[in-house]
Amino acid sequence: MRKLMGLAIVAGALLVSACNTVEGVGRDVSSAGNTVVTQTSSSLTVKFGTGTTTDPISTYVSDCVALGDFDARVLYNLVTWPAANSVRVGVLVNNPDYPSPNGSLTVERTSFAARGDVGTGENYVMDAVDPGGPFETVPTTATTGDLRAKQKGAVITTYYKDSTTGGKWQKIDTSPAYTEPVTLGLQIWGDKDQLP
Repeated sequence: MRKLMGLAIVAGALLVSACNTVEGVGRDVSSAGNTVVTQTSSSLTVKFGTGTTTDPISTYVSDCVALGDFDARVLYNLVTWPAANSVRVGVLVNNPDYPSPNGSLTVERTSFAARGDVGTGENYVMDAVDPGGPFETVPTTATTGDLRAKQKGAVITTYYKDSTTGGKWQKIDTSPAYTEPVTLGLQIWGDKDQLP
């Protein structure tokens, strides 16, 4: 019997300036593991269960294909969020051939597991290794805030905004941009072996 753990994430609509309209949070591309997803026209609620043999993941992408400048933002609210739970909530800037090969630049609100291989604790993360950029972390305790990925010219800049920033965007880092059109999405994922 699989038990639904006390971990819930609510993510608001993915807002993308490169497209004329983006309705809702996007379309469900894939979900795996013991994942319960509830979608409305303005939010997405994800709950992960324990006792699964597959890493829990839920991926949503907008119908927007961006070529050149864009500004993608998402509001997150981590309703039930135990420490060191291995779960990540992120805006994805998917490579031009996504999902094969699988590769994205992400800006995330992450809870690294207690025995993680890339970090520990609660952090904002920019993972831009796929397009040739850095892997950068910024410690946080915020459970509600905004994530942003903005491309201007040949550079993508990632940001966060929460109760500690006085309503202002704080830069995480920059990365080279993909040179071909990209899709933009929202992903929530974790490690089945590290979930509390």
